[in-house]
Amino acid sequence: MKLNALTRAALVGAAVFTFSGGANAQDARAFADKFSETIKIIGAVDVQFGSAVAQGDTIVLSDIIIPAMDSKRAAELLDRTLTFVGVRETPEGGYRAESATFDDLDYTGDGVNLVVSNVIFTDIQIAAEPGADVLETMLLYRGMSAGPMSVTIEGNKVFSIDSIIVDVEHDEAGSIYSSSYAIAGIYGDLSKIEDDEATDFLEAFGLSELNARMDGNAVWYLDDGRMDIAESSVTIENIGKLNLAIDIGGYTLALLEQIQETSKEMASMDPSSSEYEARSMQMMMGMVSDLTLNSASIRFDDDSLTNKFIEFIMEEEGITRKEFISGVANMAPDMLAILGDPELEQRIARAVSTYLKDPQSLEVSVNPDEGVQFLVLGAGMANPAVALELLNLEVTANE
Repeated sequence: MKLNALTRAALVGAAVFTFSGGANAQDARAFADKFSETIKIIGAVDVQFGSAVAQGDTIVLSDIIIPAMDSKRAAELLDRTLTFVGVRETPEGGYRAESATFDDLDYTGDGVNLVVSNVIFTDIQIAAEPGADVLETMLLYRGMSAGPMSVTIEGNKVFSIDSIIVDVEHDEAGSIYSSSYAIAGIYGDLSKIEDDEATDFLEAFGLSELNARMDGNAVWYLDDGRMDIAESSVTIENIGKLNLAIDIGGYTLALLEQIQETSKEMASMDPSSSEYEARSMQMMMGMVSDLTLNSASIRFDDDSLTNKFIEFIMEEEGITRKEFISGVANMAPDMLAILGDPELEQRIARAVSTYLKDPQSLEVSVNPDEGVQFLVLGAGMANPAVALELLNLEVTANE
């Protein structure tokens, strides 16, 4: 009787494990293959997983191979595991997972130590047929975070990042997608630069290290293919903040599908080959032919860089600040004559002079009356006056 009871208990336990809804070994391999295919489509990189193990709703992928990185060093760097938690199969045959984490990396080779920690992806979705639905394939995750990470050479830290955070969201209708990123605590040791001219320049500016951050946010409107990148900035302590903003049209699902198809083909190519370069150029030309420019701007907010630069020139040339600004004003007409628009040349010269007298901000923007095709802009570069008329170029200072 005791044996029968144990047998029944074992059978019940096996049944519970088998039918509990957790991923099994077969699901784990299917999951790994679909995940690999998704990466190939999105990133044009062939990533293979030799091992896929499931336990309940957790799947662990390991024995990572990237054929394009066939070297001993690459194998050591890729000797990690990727653990997915809360995995479940969707009715369509795809997968969802609550999160995925990479093993921390602490690699040393040839005197260089690389550390990458706390890499986490959240709200992951893998399509049932990667590539069949371009949008579903692209939206692999909703959130990502990592850090700290660092590069140390012979015991000296030369580069580090405190944290990286990426977020992706969309409205209920799935027609408006927004994304943002923040890379904080960027550090670079400039004292190890061995170029004499660069060293002299950095010393003159009092720069022995770099402390910075990068931020960005964008909104994509699927209905008309408009992509509005409001911020793509880098802020450097004691230098300033440089921001690029651009609003483009024509970034449709059809274009994205074309890009993904090309990326999938390129994943199996040698990145250093002429074929890879040709396909990259073909993909770029395909994008340019469909995209239009609605508006764009480059803005610099000064944090003492300009005054340091002026002081550097003053010392080198033995001139006063007033003489420097007057010299720039005198050179401006000749430098701007290529624009072929005297009124615009005067406005730019006034803005530059205003900025140099009291460096706060300087912005160059284009706001065409209607979207201009990038191919038209490329052709218009041969005649700057025509291009400027299309773009409505403006330069403003301290606004």
